[in-house]
Amino acid sequence: MFQDTLLTSYQDVARTRLTWIDTSRGLLMVLMALDHANYFIRKMHLVEFWSLSLPQYHSLLPFLTRFVTHLCAPGFFFIRGISIVMFADSRYRIGWSRIQVFRHYAIRGVILIILQLFIEDPAWLIGNSGNVVQTNLSPGGGDVWFHFGVLSALGGAMIACSLLLHCRAVFMALQVPIGSLL
Repeated sequence: MFQDTLLTSYQDVARTRLTWIDTSRGLLMVLMALDHANYFIRKMHLVEFWSLSLPQYHSLLPFLTRFVTHLCAPGFFFIRGISIVMFADSRYRIGWSRIQVFRHYAIRGVILIILQLFIEDPAWLIGNSGNVVQTNLSPGGGDVWFHFGVLSALGGAMIACSLLLHCRAVFMALQVPIGSLL
């Protein structure tokens, strides 16, 4: 009996999932793995920061690889935004309060920021032969110890979007008066 219930609930979940979101996320993860493998394994990852000159690619393949992998961060943000709204709506339907949804995303956002600062940042330093990355990121220069990259930005976006979910009722209420003025 438990097996039948489990199978039925799994089939219900599989039926309600949007395969294009899962497929897009999987493709983005493969592209990001390719980009990280270029850095950690092949050591062909050119440094790109705002204050540095643009990298010079000596052949088409490294340029195209880096160009395509630049779609990963915006893609992750796009999918995360869609997922936040869809998850919040599904939780509201089963009785979660706005505070519970906010807490859910705030905790996950903080976890992503912590992972960026204390797991990914040291991994990039170790991947750089244990040397601290020497770049001129600010007018004063200096060593880079903390980098607020894509993971911490996704975490911050999760927290900000969960706050914006509270404003959704206000936005909906303002649509009618603003629409009538136009």
